[in-house]
Amino acid sequence: AGKKKLAQVRAEELPALMQKADQSGLPEDAQAVRDLDSMCGRFEKKLYDFAKVKIECTGEIRWYISNNPLLMVGDKVVVPFGKEREKAVVLKLDKNVSEQVSPMPIRQMKEILQVIYD
Repeated sequence: AGKKKLAQVRAEELPALMQKADQSGLPEDAQAVRDLDSMCGRFEKKLYDFAKVKIECTGEIRWYISNNPLLMVGDKVVVPFGKEREKAVVLKLDKNVSEQVSPMPIRQMKEILQVIYD
């Protein structure tokens, strides 16, 4: 399913974004093209961004997968923690990491649910 979606994005969505960027000439449209192309490349290479966070209510340190390219150290996030959702603070980011050198097995990791923007 993922490979089919990737093929669709490369064949349809990326060219449409490129056309929009060419027509508008806006830097944000050009950035959207670069971001989508980068995301496709990351999917093909299976690279991940990891965030080491400190859970606010317990002080525990955990690793999560981040899908937000704008996430920064110090950001507050919401993460799955046990059966609940808890607030946490990002302590460290490891970007563009392959599964072979991830801080823990990918299948055991959960994703950051939300970034809290104050």
